Amino acid sequence: MTAHSTINIMATAAFKEAYIELVPQFERATENTEVTTWATTAVDALTAFFKSPAAHALIRSKGMEPA
Repeated sequence: MTAHSTINIMATAAFKEAYIELVPQFERATENTEVTTWATTAVDALTAFFKSPAAHALIRSKGMEPA
């Protein structure tokens, strides 16, 4: 039995049209689901990412402490 995942995605609106078309294909092919957070700019996306628990874990894995 294969475990299926929920994948969290952060993207900017510039990719939205193509992204919305591709997501259903990805979900059918992988049986994973995705949750998208839309940022208005790349700066917004990076700011949100660096505040996320995933970023903090990545930063700590490199021996640093998040700000």
